[in-house]
Amino acid sequence: MVLPETQVVVLLFLATDCPVANRYAPTINALVAKFASPAMRFFAVYPDSQVTVEKIRQHQMDFALNLPALRDPGHELVSRAGVSVTPEVAVYLMPTSDSPVGTWLYRGRIDDQYDSVSRSRPAPTKHDLHEVLDLVAQGQRPAPRTTKAIGCYIGD
Repeated sequence: MVLPETQVVVLLFLATDCPVANRYAPTINALVAKFASPAMRFFAVYPDSQVTVEKIRQHQMDFALNLPALRDPGHELVSRAGVSVTPEVAVYLMPTSDSPVGTWLYRGRIDDQYDSVSRSRPAPTKHDLHEVLDLVAQGQRPAPRTTKAIGCYIGD
């Protein structure tokens, strides 16, 4: 049960050509399957201005990503969320009757599987995004926090 009278918005910043982001597709799909609801909405955000709507659709089909996609070629969401790489996540708690800006809860990595773009663990030991979403789903409000995301830099 999500906190009453609220909506959680999860922005997953992705790139069609980022191998790290693409390797997270099964994890993203599992998180969406577990937590997505009318009160907890997920969006894939594609910040690359060169990526077309058709390429985004193909990427979503290729990786079976089951969440709405948003293009952010002007980096409005990138700037607002303060993200710098893909994949990186921003989670907002948004009161339904308040401003669309919302209350920031989390920004950073999905988990700690990657030490660098070229080096990963066999399996993650810390599931940062899952932990935040689980607390919110249980009706708790976690303290805002950040973690360092590892991935492909979002260019200008």
